[in-house]
Amino acid sequence: MAPTDETEDALARVRAACNLHAEQSADNTSPDVYFMASSRLQYADLRALLARLERVEGERDQLRIAANAVVAKLDVIHDDPKYQAVWQLAAAHQYRYNGPDYVAELRDLRAALDAARATEGT
Repeated sequence: MAPTDETEDALARVRAACNLHAEQSADNTSPDVYFMASSRLQYADLRALLARLERVEGERDQLRIAANAVVAKLDVIHDDPKYQAVWQLAAAHQYRYNGPDYVAELRDLRAALDAARATEGT
């Protein structure tokens, strides 16, 4: 999934600032040594921050893909007649399952995925 427009704009500004700094540093025309040392540090920090942000966005995208796959697989399983037959057979033998379930967690996951899609416009 693509980053939001706001994130894309911020990344574009950071990239532009880093590229401008690299060009100005290559010229080495600034007489202020302290400023140059400070701006090099900021440039390195910005580059590191940008790289980390891109990694985090990639990890987020992988998690969303995996979460969507789990939800889709659960839907397929729940809709499968063979799976449904297990519960019908259990009911026919007057067995009621009363153990833990994942209904609330699955509902919350669906809501989170829907919110992410709405936020990103996908």
